[in-house]
Amino acid sequence: MDTQFSQDSPHEGVKSRHKRFMDGFTMLEMLVSLVILSVGLLGVAILQTKGQQFNHLSYLYTQASYLAYDIMDRMRANEVVAKTGSYQKQLPTELTNDCTKNTCTAAQVVDFDLYSWKTLLEKTLPGGEAQITWNPPNRYVISIKWLNEQKDENDKRVQSWVVTL
Repeated sequence: MDTQFSQDSPHEGVKSRHKRFMDGFTMLEMLVSLVILSVGLLGVAILQTKGQQFNHLSYLYTQASYLAYDIMDRMRANEVVAKTGSYQKQLPTELTNDCTKNTCTAAQVVDFDLYSWKTLLEKTLPGGEAQITWNPPNRYVISIKWLNEQKDENDKRVQSWVVTL
């Protein structure tokens, strides 16, 4: 008995019926993949935003450090007067004598330094404030404050430096 096997499977008709349903993606699969992609892109956007916020905060800390070192250098340049505690005073609101154009006494240099530094502080840091405290015999503490990202007056960033003359 010669049996011939057909190359066609007995389930060939079933396969051909299901084949047309398996040729592409269904609408539900596309929507699920779109939701997954959207969540991923949203996560990347949030990371980018947070990265920029942290970068800006780092920039402000760096600027505060530069400002602190600037006044420290001014104190060291006028060391004789600085050692008497002359830099611990209210930061002046107006310039009485411009020491870049006129000859100044050591006391006038203190006022010029503090006014120039206060102007830089206000231009560089949002809501920038500073306090310089004298701790005899030869130490100053420089505290700089500025507004946080939400511009909340009650929640200012504070950073302090100590300079020894």
